Amino acid sequence: MADNPVTQTLCFNPDDHPDATLKSFDDFIQMYELRYDAQYPDPPKVSIDAAIERWKLTQQNAEARPTIAQYDEIRDEWRSKDRVAKFLGLFSTKRLYTDWMAAVPSETDRKAATWNIFKTKMREFYKPTENTTLTNFHFRQLSQNKDETFTSFCNRVESESKHCQFKCQSDDCTAEATAIRDQIVIGTNNNTIREEALLKSWDLQTLRKQGMKMESAQKGGAELANGDEIRRIGKYSNKQRRKTNSDTKQKKVSCYHCGELITNIQFHRNKECAGLKNKCSKCSKTGHLPVVCQSSTRPIRNIADGSNQVQNDDGNTEFEVDNINLAKDDQYNINIFCVKSTKAKPTLKSPQCKIIRFRSWLTTV
Repeated sequence: MADNPVTQTLCFNPDDHPDATLKSFDDFIQMYELRYDAQYPDPPKVSIDAAIERWKLTQQNAEARPTIAQYDEIRDEWRSKDRVAKFLGLFSTKRLYTDWMAAVPSETDRKAATWNIFKTKMREFYKPTENTTLTNFHFRQLSQNKDETFTSFCNRVESESKHCQFKCQSDDCTAEATAIRDQIVIGTNNNTIREEALLKSWDLQTLRKQGMKMESAQKGGAELANGDEIRRIGKYSNKQRRKTNSDTKQKKVSCYHCGELITNIQFHRNKECAGLKNKCSKCSKTGHLPVVCQSSTRPIRNIADGSNQVQNDDGNTEFEVDNINLAKDDQYNINIFCVKSTKAKPTLKSPQCKIIRFRSWLTTV
């Protein structure tokens, strides 16, 4: 049984906790009580009926019917004894049952024991393993782990405090709450929470509430500040925008319509370029300034077949090369073929235009 890791999580074995058996026992039964209430909220009908019949025998009246309060008392007593039976039968080892027999030698008393009696007897039996000084020392050494949330750390401190016996018998005693608060303030690795708690003298309840809010706000603020997820999404992210702007600032090209050095070609052509609608005084063509005009009256030969004409599939001349303008920017040599149609204005979908576009940048006129 001890070799099965799943069984170990469900059973309590005193041999696994020789130096702190009482502390480990208290921690385990707290978990067991929650598990029992979730799995067995109500007694089975046959069991509660048998308990009621037994109660009738004590009343010496077979026709007696319990009141609501009496029924609740019968049910709670049955569940209390059932807790002991299930704990010993399902959630413990042979060693614990041996300790139970040593703590309560009488078999009759063991069978009649309720859950509270069982806990009290076992705590008394394991009490010699408790060292208050050592327990207090361990409590004072508690500190928040690197990946532990503030709320988890508070829960751990409160759980460990139950073994230190800070609180006295008075109902108004606040020693335990004060000790828990102080250890949370001392042991947390969040300096902001510590400073606020010291400055404002928070009590335990306020410390837990405000500390959780501050930790949540810090994590949210760090996420927004780093922006790892935001900048990672989409081409319009902050990171991509900064990169694009940086590239644009470093790259300037010369506009072949007016010769001006520009950074945003599209914006310049749409809003500012003075050469787009200008009629050149050198070549009488519209679309550039004379300062960038590089027109030539010499026909361009040997474009595809050694002539200045482009023919269609049936051999008829469809386009004729008029001249060529050569322009340069920082990266490319741009050949601008100006062609005129012998029959109709060419379109960019025609095969002939595709041939010329492959060879250079076509501007039809």
